[in-house]
Amino acid sequence: MKYFDRLLVLPSEENFARVIMRELKASGDSRKATFDNDAFQLNFHDQHDLVGQVNLGNLYEEFLAKPLKSRRAFLRNTVRSLLAYHKLPPADFEAAGHDLLLSLRSRAYFSLTEMQSWIDGHHDFAWPHSPIANYLGVGIVYDLPEAMIMLQQEQLDAWEISYYEAVEAARANLSELEADFASIDNHVYVSATEDQYDASRLLIPDLVRELAVRGDTVAMVPNRDCLIITGTEEFEGIELMSTFARDALKRPRPLSGMAFSLQGDEWSPWLPPIDHPAAEIFAALRIESDERDYADQRPVLQRWCQVQDDPAFVVDFCVGQGQRPRQLNTHCIWPIDPPVCLLPKTERVFFDAKDSRQPRRSTDLPSAPWERVKMAFGDRMQEEDVFPIRYRVHDFPSPAEIADLCRHQP
Repeated sequence: MKYFDRLLVLPSEENFARVIMRELKASGDSRKATFDNDAFQLNFHDQHDLVGQVNLGNLYEEFLAKPLKSRRAFLRNTVRSLLAYHKLPPADFEAAGHDLLLSLRSRAYFSLTEMQSWIDGHHDFAWPHSPIANYLGVGIVYDLPEAMIMLQQEQLDAWEISYYEAVEAARANLSELEADFASIDNHVYVSATEDQYDASRLLIPDLVRELAVRGDTVAMVPNRDCLIITGTEEFEGIELMSTFARDALKRPRPLSGMAFSLQGDEWSPWLPPIDHPAAEIFAALRIESDERDYADQRPVLQRWCQVQDDPAFVVDFCVGQGQRPRQLNTHCIWPIDPPVCLLPKTERVFFDAKDSRQPRRSTDLPSAPWERVKMAFGDRMQEEDVFPIRYRVHDFPSPAEIADLCRHQP
């Protein structure tokens, strides 16, 4: 790999992409690869047709996180995985069923991928998945030694099986895989399997219940390779969980900063009691997770609106500092112009009755809690079929409505 030394000396995004492209070509990839610097992705063409795209962000972060002695092997494995596109699953479900596994991702990941595929002209793209605890989503992968192939609806149709039949087969396979957990002071458990399915084991409640904790089981999946378990009555465990999660969210492939509690076989979003020392940390992790998802969504949604000739303005999700050092709060600013907006769900809504092209500070604007605004506007706020959630609004409230919304509000 003659360009590898240059990459080690100057590990820039462009050099990383160039090395990947050269190695793909040297390995016999017949597709023409081009590098989109702005999107940090590779585009693959066959003749003049776009036949594939690879976002390089996560791969690049993983490359940088590797020690120098491991980077060559990482690149070799990356190229091998990118060549797996031509390895289709078996035509018969019976032959493929034993290699299906569940893949846990953020729900926003599924939503944005589907939206981006539509923007790129793949209008028949359908990625079967189901939500878990509102913020997560579960898909199905065909697991190969060198790659994880996420199954699309057309493959399930070819096998003549439903998504739920495939999920049950994949769940059974996942439950049979070995799973390792490290116990920290008997208060918290951290997954240590490192097979890219650690987070997915959240979907095996019987496995999670085998870990002895006090109170209801609480879990976090800060990245794909990390599952953290403790109990609602594990006072120290809850604090340890927040520390581990914050560190894990800084690693490649972050998943979610949310915590979830297990009730029966179902997971639900969870926060510690407000008087717990870690309460504000958990709330901040949740807000930071929302902020990341909305930031990823905004440019894709803007492009989506352009392609569809939709005049809607995509409003920013804003995070502010609370009165205490660890306290964060969220808000959005609803402008009077443009007349159609897509609002993120936030704690407060500020109303800007002046030209939005010259925005004012939110502290200078009247505001009201989200729940009060939603109750007042009802059907005038239409929920969009995207995640994270947004609401379409057409009619900016009148001065009298704003005054009523803000009356006696903190």
